[in-house]
Amino acid sequence: MQIVLEAASLRHADAFIAAVRRSRKLHRQWVSPPSNLAAFREYVQAKRSPAHISYFVLAGDELVGVININEIVRGFPVEPVLPCEGVGYEVGSVAIIKGTRNLDAAKKFVDWSLTADAQQIGLDVKEYAIPTNRSVPLPAQVPKLTDIKVINYDFAKYGASDTRKRLLERWEKEVNSGK
Repeated sequence: MQIVLEAASLRHADAFIAAVRRSRKLHRQWVSPPSNLAAFREYVQAKRSPAHISYFVLAGDELVGVININEIVRGFPVEPVLPCEGVGYEVGSVAIIKGTRNLDAAKKFVDWSLTADAQQIGLDVKEYAIPTNRSVPLPAQVPKLTDIKVINYDFAKYGASDTRKRLLERWEKEVNSGK
């Protein structure tokens, strides 16, 4: 199945609104996406400006996600500020799901995703994550890791499955429950 990005449009209004209703409990703490047709029309219109662009992620004809791009990645004069205590980080990844029906295609995709050409795409659209392929030239906007204070994680402790389970249960109880 092919994954494509499509500019936000009214064509997927029903699927978008249905997805919002299904995920309301999950998202209610952080975002309030449009949950009716009138609000969705306003959303689509607002996402057509140079400062705010939205793409729908489609698997075939099925809406599976939304990507919003705003001033921060579009080159407007916004400068990020990092906490002096340090920042967390994440490592982007790509994987092949065990039992996939299209193993050869999945392998080709993973191989391609690790090439310099593939990783250059993110920089070309002003998504300034640090590529894993060291042959990709970095623009000045990409932060130097040596200039960033990163939180010193205790991976042995917080990577343990019992600790992970306890923290996720606490998250569900204290944060995600909405209480």
